[in-house]
Amino acid sequence: MIEVEVKAQLESFDIVRENFSKRGVWLEGKENQVDIIFGQDRFLDSEHKLKEGSIMARIRQKGQKVVVCFKEINRGKGEFEAEFEAPDLETAKRFLEKLEFKEAFKIEKLRENHKYKNFKICLDEVKDLGKFIEIERIVNKPEEKEKAMNECKDLLNFLCPNAKPENKKYGDLMQDLINAKKS
Repeated sequence: MIEVEVKAQLESFDIVRENFSKRGVWLEGKENQVDIIFGQDRFLDSEHKLKEGSIMARIRQKGQKVVVCFKEINRGKGEFEAEFEAPDLETAKRFLEKLEFKEAFKIEKLRENHKYKNFKICLDEVKDLGKFIEIERIVNKPEEKEKAMNECKDLLNFLCPNAKPENKKYGDLMQDLINAKKS
């Protein structure tokens, strides 16, 4: 499966919510998510950010559910992603440590999940980073990525006309914040 997404940082969700009603976007639910991000030194650049084409691991905890995800980093182009449910947080951490992944940091967010046709739209309030909108589609073939990306961008332009897409992952933004605090 290939995840294609666009993201933009917003001052507020007001305009987006107003435009949701014009498109028939519906709320699927809200959830608190804690993502624990893991990496390997060989995949990091001099700023401790993941290099293009590298693999990152994430443990996402939503309530009692724990999901381990591996992603190939391909910013702005769509990424290969594979995930599975783990029995508990400690088992997931031990598994990643056995694969020589090291815990880097946590990303905490309140996420509103919305649905529109074959798009997933998330409104995220990310601790220490701010408010974001993510629009994503899942495609099965690499040749479908470009069309899906254009459709995601068109929907972003409709929902938030002045939003500027952000190609950095939450992990990149968090690492920027960590690096800024060190200097």
